Amino acid sequence: MSRLKNTKGFTDQFSEILALSENQIKEIDDMEFELYKQSYWNHENPQPNFKFIFIRKVGKLLLPDQWQKLKSYRNKAKVKIRYRKVEKLNKLIELERNRLKDLLLTDDQLERIANHKNEIPNLIRKSRMNDVEQKVDIQQLKAQLEDDLMKEILTSAQLQQYRNIAKDENIKQHEWLVKLSTNRFEHIHKIELNDAQREAIYIIEDKSPSKNEKGEYYSEFEQEKNKLAELIKVLDKNQYATYKVSYDKRISNIIERTKKADERRIIYVTRLNKELEYYKTRILPKTTRIRKELEIRMSDFQKEQVAIVKKEYLKSLNHNYAKAKDYFKRYTKNLAVNEMKEFRIRHMLDLISPNLCHIQNFQPAIKLAKSDITEMIEEKNVKLKEDYEDLKKYQRAVFEETGGEYGGGFRAIIFPTDEEVQIGKLGILLIESEYDANIGRLNAIDNII
Repeated sequence: MSRLKNTKGFTDQFSEILALSENQIKEIDDMEFELYKQSYWNHENPQPNFKFIFIRKVGKLLLPDQWQKLKSYRNKAKVKIRYRKVEKLNKLIELERNRLKDLLLTDDQLERIANHKNEIPNLIRKSRMNDVEQKVDIQQLKAQLEDDLMKEILTSAQLQQYRNIAKDENIKQHEWLVKLSTNRFEHIHKIELNDAQREAIYIIEDKSPSKNEKGEYYSEFEQEKNKLAELIKVLDKNQYATYKVSYDKRISNIIERTKKADERRIIYVTRLNKELEYYKTRILPKTTRIRKELEIRMSDFQKEQVAIVKKEYLKSLNHNYAKAKDYFKRYTKNLAVNEMKEFRIRHMLDLISPNLCHIQNFQPAIKLAKSDITEMIEEKNVKLKEDYEDLKKYQRAVFEETGGEYGGGFRAIIFPTDEEVQIGKLGILLIESEYDANIGRLNAIDNII
């Protein structure tokens, strides 16, 4: 049985199919576990193809007939996937043939319609990603995308027929959605609605805005409060009293869920606290010393530029910290104590180990990163290479000692661009050149809790 958590390992899938021996199972399980561990901690760019590495190593452990069985199984799986795609397309073609039978479509038209409709979910996802404020109604967007593709495939007469069919379908679908939504509302809240209330209830339940005027998502607490404010306009006195009981129960459930989810975050607080203490005692004294050496070598102009970038960086951190306070108040009613502690520690690490992603588009930082100052930094950073390797080893040890598990698939890491890497080198310039002054940054933080 695989040592990985929340993952169906290789031997879980193929031990019987390939008739693996006990020794093979153990070797493959150990090898797979180690590769997952390497993948978790590996930050090389480009990252190795761990799946390919794993399959190659497995191939060396299998007997020739086992390897052929594995190849045959994988080939059959690929054929099965292709067959399912064709089967799905054929079913869609038949659905459209029946749906649009009055249009007398050709086989070519039906196939083009089916292929285009398969792409509509992807087009909707792309559109929603670009729609930052999420103002687009999904049903309307879907109808528009379908209409657009029909314009490319149908004749003008067929297009008019299609639009009449789509109009009738949209009316029926809206009626069905209203019925589904209001029936659910009646069942959950034990409230009987009259016909005049149903449309308004559907809009409140399923069409309420998900974001406020600032473009921020409403918290669960805010969503429930907004609904309550609208429902008082629609429900009668007795209905509202019944709903209020249900509302109070849901708020209690949200609070309980928030507390339970936060209990599981204590482990992250423990790990981050250990990392912070390690950094303060093992790394910060050395980075502070190098910062002082760089100060001596910098020109007055460079010092001025560094001061501008530092000021902007600290301003950005303070802004994010203030936003976090508002976030915890709105989304958790300040009940997620561990999550708040976790954020506070991350903020402290950003103060003494600056992360330039906060100001990566700040022009003075971009210009400074292109100057010869980065050569001085690289020259000094060589001295810290071993220290940062030790930090990684410490992080891994703490992770494993505190119940950290490997599994869930190989992680895909988004690496910074060359420009972001260059700007990131400026981080050491944004700390103070005295150790006590850096510790003073941490002591000056308002307690987020």
